[in-house]
Amino acid sequence: MMLYGPLVVWLGLSFFGPYDVTQGIYSKLLYIHVPTVWVAYLGYTLTFVYSVLYFFTKKHKFDSLAVSNAKSGVVFTVITLLAGSYWGKQTWGTWWVWGDARLNLTAILLLVYLGYIASRQFNKDLGKTARNSSFIGIFGVIQILTYNFYFVFILSQIAIPALFI
Repeated sequence: MMLYGPLVVWLGLSFFGPYDVTQGIYSKLLYIHVPTVWVAYLGYTLTFVYSVLYFFTKKHKFDSLAVSNAKSGVVFTVITLLAGSYWGKQTWGTWWVWGDARLNLTAILLLVYLGYIASRQFNKDLGKTARNSSFIGIFGVIQILTYNFYFVFILSQIAIPALFI
């Protein structure tokens, strides 16, 4: 029930919210693109939390929760990449800019968690599979931390001096 309020606000903004004069109606894709990446980050963070809990307790419910959150993260990352690519095509005139680290790191993040899901199929022993997957779930979140550190701290150090000139 608590989910309906934010969902209604999001839908209202997506359909009736303002759009950028320069980008036109395609700027509304950002109402989809940005929230889906944050939901994907939430899924990957919960995958990390449940993988750590599984690693220390060996309770299979934590492994199941980690897998389901990883799958949710993958779905939302795909939506993020599709919405962002379509927005980029309409705004920049190209589907993908290889020089943009955000695009490439998000695609690599998707591949890491697709590997996490695929690693579940390599071994029929559930305990061994869960243990091996928990390593990927624990270390996969490092990319999110690295990504945010890079853009928040490194790039802001470059941009801040330009503000005072």
